[in-house]
Amino acid sequence: MDIFGTVEAFAVLGRLSRPLLDVARSAVLHRVTCEEHVSKPTTGPRIASAAMHLSSQRPETLIAQASICALWKPPGWTVSVVRDEDSSIQGHNVQMGTHTSGELDGSGEQALESWIQKRHGQFPISTDASVAHGLLHRLDRDTSGVILWAHTYHVYYLARLQFAAHALQKHYVCLCHGPVQIAKASLTSPLADHTFANGSVGSIVTPTGRRAHTQIHHVGHVVSPEGCLLSLVKVQLYTGRRHQIRVHLSDKGHPLVADRLYGNKETYWCRRIFLHAYRVSIDIGDGALNVTVALPSDLRQVLHHLAG
Repeated sequence: MDIFGTVEAFAVLGRLSRPLLDVARSAVLHRVTCEEHVSKPTTGPRIASAAMHLSSQRPETLIAQASICALWKPPGWTVSVVRDEDSSIQGHNVQMGTHTSGELDGSGEQALESWIQKRHGQFPISTDASVAHGLLHRLDRDTSGVILWAHTYHVYYLARLQFAAHALQKHYVCLCHGPVQIAKASLTSPLADHTFANGSVGSIVTPTGRRAHTQIHHVGHVVSPEGCLLSLVKVQLYTGRRHQIRVHLSDKGHPLVADRLYGNKETYWCRRIFLHAYRVSIDIGDGALNVTVALPSDLRQVLHHLAG
């Protein structure tokens, strides 16, 4: 049975009841048959909240709860989880190498999962590629921000259930071209994986794609050094398709600044895609984990080039 898919279907229809969610929770825990020796994480608050500035070019553990860790992912670090975030518990469709030497993946890039193995190797899940080494979602290589990691199997599955139930909140800030209109705040075009002519793998809007939902919450308009109108946008994701924010906004004529794959180019004042995962909130029963990380130094510097 596709437990996660079933829960998400009811959530989309607005019919996800507490009894159904409890049954799904029991079924998920029943599936966790792997014995694991749980070590104590670094001490942290049971109900945690954090708001911080980070400029580090290496990952850091922001908050360690008894169940989930919130990690800082700098730009330039890969998260090699080729798995749709709404996949079922039966088949994760994970295609992911297990990196054990240093922190580099096969292409020589810095891999977050390798850093996890090196830093948190006392947890068995950290070396298990079949469950994405405990990583609960992914961020693109050039995207900075908060990413969640579960250090036990049962917590990993319970957190994935929260994803399916749309109970986890993921908020981003991005800078894109043109005047984004808040009146058209709900972007729901279906997306499908696509390989571009240059060999890059991404997504395209197509009627045969999978459901995707990006919600725009706030928009501010600014002007680039060249005199072009830009929009600083806060968005929330309700699904986790590949490059979802980038594709949805580009499809509406608003490609992200410095996003070469979806119709833009780098500039002297912005050297990477302006996309930052600034807030994550989740609660799987051990108390709410709320983490907010302000824009890192490189993106704050970009704002200095813009006019209100």
